[in-house]
Amino acid sequence: MKKDRLIFGLLTALLIAVVSCKEKDEKKPPPVVYRLSVTNVSKSEVHAGDTITITLNWNNSEKVSDLTVLFNGEPYQILDMPTDNTLRIVLPQTMEAGEYTITIIHPNEAGAEYVITKTDKFTVKTISAMEGKHDDIITITGLDFLNFDSIAIKINSRICEIIEHNNFLISFKVPEGCGNGKMKILVFKGYNRCNPLETIEIGLFNYQFNTAYANRQVKSYYEGSTKYTNVERDGLGRVTKRILENLSGVSLGYEIISYDFWTGQVDTIKYYNASGVPGGYRVYEHASYNDTTRLNISIYNSNGSLSERTEQAYSGKLIVKYASFFGGRYTFRNTYIYEDNMQICERKNLDANGDVTSVWHYYIELDIYNGHLPDVGIGIAGYERLNTYHTVIYDNGLKAALYYDESGRFIYSEYEQQSLLCSSYTPYTTTIRSYEYED
Repeated sequence: MKKDRLIFGLLTALLIAVVSCKEKDEKKPPPVVYRLSVTNVSKSEVHAGDTITITLNWNNSEKVSDLTVLFNGEPYQILDMPTDNTLRIVLPQTMEAGEYTITIIHPNEAGAEYVITKTDKFTVKTISAMEGKHDDIITITGLDFLNFDSIAIKINSRICEIIEHNNFLISFKVPEGCGNGKMKILVFKGYNRCNPLETIEIGLFNYQFNTAYANRQVKSYYEGSTKYTNVERDGLGRVTKRILENLSGVSLGYEIISYDFWTGQVDTIKYYNASGVPGGYRVYEHASYNDTTRLNISIYNSNGSLSERTEQAYSGKLIVKYASFFGGRYTFRNTYIYEDNMQICERKNLDANGDVTSVWHYYIELDIYNGHLPDVGIGIAGYERLNTYHTVIYDNGLKAALYYDESGRFIYSEYEQQSLLCSSYTPYTTTIRSYEYED
C-alpha cells in the first residue's frame, strides 16, 4: 500500500514537471518597442512658406522612406528625403503666428514630435527697384505680408499709394517729388495708426530727378504764417530787403538786412511796419573757435530794450548747442548729437536761479539725402532753424512730408494729413515752409 502511494506521488510530480516545462517552452518573448526621434530641425522659428529640414535618429527602427508626417495632427506631404536621415517639408503659406507640432510616424508605429514657432514678422525677399521717378510701380515680394492689420510704405517722408497687397507682395507707386531717402515699411496692429508697431528700413531709394539742374536762388518763401517776398539782392547775391505778408497777401511791413563789411555775414535785420515806421530789430554776433561757430541773436523791441537772445553753436553746418535768454534769465539749454540721419536733442529747462527743473529728450529725423535748406542769403545756413537740413519729425511729435520739384529743388513741407496714418485725429494739412525760385 505504501509502495503504491509512493509510485503515485512520483508520477504526479513527474507530470507537474512536464506540464511546467511545456508552459515555459510555449511562453512568447516580450514585444520589441520601436523608437524614433528628431535630433534637429533646420529652423525652429519659421515663416509661412519656409522649407525646413528635419533630421532623424532611427534608433532601433528600420530606415524607410514611407514615413507619415502630421502637421498639427493633420496629414501633411513630404517634399523629399535628401539623405537617409533627413526629410524636408514646405510649410503652409497660410500659417498664422503661433506654435505648430510636426509628428513623424514610422510604419512600425514609432513616432517623434517637434514643435516649431511661426514668428509675427514678415520676410522681404525681393524689391523690383530702388530707384525711379514719379508714378513708377515698385513691387516688394516676400511672405506674411498679411500678418498685420495694416501696412504703409514710405519713401523719404512721403506715404506711397499701395495698389496691390496680399500675403506675398506689395505693389505701390513712387510719390511725386518724394526725393531721395530711406524706403520703409510701417506695420500696424489695431485700429489706431498713429504709431507703427514696427518700422522696417529696406534701403535707400534714388529718385530720378530731371537732368537739367534748375536755379536754386530763392525769390520768395514763407514759414508758418509769414511770407517773405519781393526779395532784393545786392551785387553779391545777398538779400538786402524782403517784404513781409500774411498768407492772404496783406502787407505786414518789410525788413532791411545789412552785412558785416569784413566777414560778409549778416549783421542786423531791421523791421519796419506797413507804414514804414521802424519796429524791432535783431543783431547777429558771429565768432569762431576752432571748428565751432558761435552765433548770438539779440532781439530788441522798437524802444531799444532787449527782448530775447538766443545763443547757438555750430559744428560745421550742424547745430550742437542752443540756449534761450528771456526775461533776464536763461530759460532752457539744448544740446544735439547726430547718428546717421537722426538728430538727438537733450533739453534742460531752468528756473529763475539757473537750476535745472526738468530734462527731456526728443528725436528729429533729418533729410540728409537731398541737400541743405535753400539759401535765402542772410547769414549762416540754418540760423533760422535749429538745423540746416529739411526736418521730417518735429519736437512735438508731428511728422512732416517733404516735397521736391522734378529738378530736385525743395518746394515745401507740410504736416501729414493724419487720415493717412492716424485714425484718432481729424485730417488736416498745415504748410510749414515753402519756396518759390527765380527763373
